[in-house]
Amino acid sequence: MHASAQTQKRYFDARIKQQTFQVGQLVWMYWPLPRIRSTFRKLTKLWTGPWEILAFSSSLVVQVKHMTTRKRQTVHIDRLVPCALGQTTEPPTGNQAAPVPHPAEH
Repeated sequence: MHASAQTQKRYFDARIKQQTFQVGQLVWMYWPLPRIRSTFRKLTKLWTGPWEILAFSSSLVVQVKHMTTRKRQTVHIDRLVPCALGQTTEPPTGNQAAPVPHPAEH
């Protein structure tokens, strides 16, 4: 069992991209709240924002504030992706909570 756990951890760690965030940075937050009675559930937006990072409670827990509603949340950094330059109106696409590559990286 121990060897199996080590193998799974190695595969998981190979896929993960470490994100670094700073206070004041704009981010998108994954908010999986699909409406139950909605006919078009697959078309609901699962990313909200932009949110501004206010403070770090720990290295993994962040306090954020929504830019338009000023609502504050405390969330894990796995639910956040950075906003690309000029990307303040359209959130990332897809249902995975994975970082979206910036066009300059290609």
